[in-house]
Amino acid sequence: MALNAVKTIRALKRGIGVMRALDAHGAMSLDQLHKLTAIPKPSLSRILLTLRDENHAFQRIADNKWISGPGIGSTRVEDNTHSLLVQAAIPELTTLCRKVIWPSDLTVRSGLSMMLVESSRPHTTLILNKLSVGLEVDFLLSAPGRAYLAFCPETEQKEILDSLRTRPEYAFLFETGRMKSILQEVRAQGFGHRDSLWGGRSHEFRKDYDDGLDAIAVPIEHGRAVLGCVNIVWIRSLLSRKAIVDRHLSDLLEVAIRISSSFGQKCLSRNQRGDPPSVS
Repeated sequence: MALNAVKTIRALKRGIGVMRALDAHGAMSLDQLHKLTAIPKPSLSRILLTLRDENHAFQRIADNKWISGPGIGSTRVEDNTHSLLVQAAIPELTTLCRKVIWPSDLTVRSGLSMMLVESSRPHTTLILNKLSVGLEVDFLLSAPGRAYLAFCPETEQKEILDSLRTRPEYAFLFETGRMKSILQEVRAQGFGHRDSLWGGRSHEFRKDYDDGLDAIAVPIEHGRAVLGCVNIVWIRSLLSRKAIVDRHLSDLLEVAIRISSSFGQKCLSRNQRGDPPSVS
């Protein structure tokens, strides 16, 4: 039979159209995809759920937007690694938030900052500031930044510290040797903690901005690398850091291990299909 005599599959064409839209435009809400593709929302929802089941798309917790899975879109190893990490983290962040009440953020290194890539803050009924995916978090003052620095390979740690030690706002950390002591403490206790001077936004100090929160964070280790960090954030006027550590540090550490394990399984599955290797 001649191919030009065979009818095309409309549903498949729609699915490919959605994949192309996510590839071209990045994170998109259901409403944005509907306006772009003109596909009715009930049909669009079925397409997205099918793509999710096949790991070609997934929905973030932080903003409910859909993004391309690692099977399509960017061919950069770093992008695909972050995509797999978010997929691995989503169910774990959801479960942790239900268990401890307080939400968690997932951050990865982005140059000389940590970057938010997922958050369970929308799952909590508590009044906390909602953060946007892509938000930059201070490396030296935040709990995730300190956890990353303390546990990443020594050469990477040195590279980051050497680049940041010349900035005047960090002089109080380096001139007194405080930064070295902090990282030693983080390694010994197994988690990073916020600096009391930091207010929770980018590189601003608490005197200029204060979100009223505190946080502890642990690294997500994979082989010799640190993939990122996961934290617990809470309202510091309601609970002490010691109370959170005593009650929930073990939960947070277990979540980091499970995220790493799930990430490894997803990498193995992709490699068996002949996909690009993951970062190790």
